[in-house]
Amino acid sequence: MGMRRACIASGAASLQQARQAGIAKAKDRFITLCRRRSIRVKDTFFKMLAQCPNDCKVQLLDKAYCYFANVDATKNQSTQSLTSMIYRGPSSTATKIAITNFLKVTDADIQTVVRAGGLRSIASMYNGRGFPRAEDVVALLSIPILQKEGKLNAQLLSSVSSMCHKRCCPDAGELEGLLKLPSVQLAGKPHLSLLRSIANICHGRGIPPLQAVDNLLQLPCLREDGLPDLARLRALSVMCHGSGIPRSEDIISLFRLIQCHGVQDKQMELLRCFSSLYRDKGLPAPEEQLNLLQLPALQRAGRLDQDLLQVVAAENQGSGFPSNAAVLQAQTHLRRREGLRSGKGVKVLLATEVSGRQMMISSQPTAMVVMSGQCQFVAQGLLDAGMPSRHSPVASRFGCTSSNDDESIAEQEPVRRINEIMHDLLDVSPSVSLIPTPAHQMQMPLSSAESEVLDWLGEIIEADISSSSQVV
Repeated sequence: MGMRRACIASGAASLQQARQAGIAKAKDRFITLCRRRSIRVKDTFFKMLAQCPNDCKVQLLDKAYCYFANVDATKNQSTQSLTSMIYRGPSSTATKIAITNFLKVTDADIQTVVRAGGLRSIASMYNGRGFPRAEDVVALLSIPILQKEGKLNAQLLSSVSSMCHKRCCPDAGELEGLLKLPSVQLAGKPHLSLLRSIANICHGRGIPPLQAVDNLLQLPCLREDGLPDLARLRALSVMCHGSGIPRSEDIISLFRLIQCHGVQDKQMELLRCFSSLYRDKGLPAPEEQLNLLQLPALQRAGRLDQDLLQVVAAENQGSGFPSNAAVLQAQTHLRRREGLRSGKGVKVLLATEVSGRQMMISSQPTAMVVMSGQCQFVAQGLLDAGMPSRHSPVASRFGCTSSNDDESIAEQEPVRRINEIMHDLLDVSPSVSLIPTPAHQMQMPLSSAESEVLDWLGEIIEADISSSSQVV
């Protein structure tokens, strides 16, 4: 009996070793394919593989090999298109079911789906819903209105996939009904820009009711010269992303309030403020719209301070109705900008870190200290002694180019003006270039303080150029 058990155990161990060797070989084969085709294997693929039973792992890797051997590698550069359809998270029953169903799909059907076109959009529709049936994909992509000059209209399909995100292929009749709706067409064809806004509003909600779409696009407040106004629709779609078609009365109320409270030639900017504050939150209720426009902290001389509201909106995207703290912070930033434009109270001092706290001293730094990253510069004399931030360094925005000499920069007028101002403020030799080239930035990345001072000087330049043009 003992001998028999030992033989069984030995056989099981051998079988396990053979299985692991087979899995390793299949994995190496798959990874080699991906490397050859420049397809990045993301962590989610291995997490999906871990959810598959050991006796099926080789089969799953073979199916994945068939999938990625046929994809257009120029458009699908990672394994995400497959894993997004199948993988639903660790220890997920849905993932195991999706894997089991995927293993039943024939190689011929996998090739059909992959080669049909629009794979990224198809993956979006089936996100977390499992691998699609080949006949459903073929039927969708064969709808004539989705074609353009005999080929699949990828942009139009992208809008459809946004609406049907995680909802699988839409009903062909509903889709054709939407795309043939007169208010959605331009010159007899689906209006792509308009449809993008509709798709953003109905993201993940499926094809919207045709009457609701038509009612929305026929609203006078959303039209200009007899056609839908795309700028207003885009602003509306940012607020209502994934919320579905909003109520007509709420839209009408919003535009009526904008007309009553906004500056006459800046009503579009006021709509964008709402769009920014209520990003992804849906259209605010009429009473909330009125409360915002009448917020005491946003008033100046009895009227809405639209410049202040724009700062609030830019700094509090998606936050909805602003708090008093948000408005006060925006007031500080707005006064700082006005101070920069008027050239008031600009003085540069050196700030050094002492025991984790900034201590201000009035000594002037040298160029070497500036570039060493050991100090920060702040604008003293402005209300908050701060500097506005920017998304990109001044050196990049004003056209600095790389050079073999890390200390040199392209001799372009905006760059020359920035250097001129920095030399005046810092009292350093004009022969020293204070703006690093992109090559220098890659070797010695700028600290956040250094990036901020460059951005701040960029604003001075812009204000200087603006004031000069007005004088001329």
